[in-house]
Amino acid sequence: MIYYQRNLLILSTTLFLAAFSWEQIAPFLPLFLKDLGVASNLPFWSGLLFTLQFSASALMDPFWGKTADKYGRKLMTMRAGLCLSLVYFGMSVCQNYSQLVVLRILNGILTGFIPGSIALIASNTPQSESGRYVSVAYTFRS
Repeated sequence: MIYYQRNLLILSTTLFLAAFSWEQIAPFLPLFLKDLGVASNLPFWSGLLFTLQFSASALMDPFWGKTADKYGRKLMTMRAGLCLSLVYFGMSVCQNYSQLVVLRILNGILTGFIPGSIALIASNTPQSESGRYVSVAYTFRS
């Protein structure tokens, strides 16, 4: 198997798992917050968790992109995947909502797995096949 085909297979599988795990977390986040002790203003706290993560991600993505250009996309994608798994594990064992807030911010700051994977697929695939391979990866992501 050619290296870029192997990259597509591995990254498509991990993209599916990352997207699937995200989709499993999002609908139950308000219930999880309720279990962690948020009794009032639950919609505000749910929205805040999403906002903080995406804001942190928007601020850090250019940094991680520049770092990936300097040290390599594969290394940064592996770093993002490891950080993503550690943050998700941390969210599963947190004891109160303040820990969850910190972990969601860390998720935005430290990850970027999906854009890194797509960039890795696009840059390691011959130009004639690049669009097709990125489309396949996005299909598994959805």
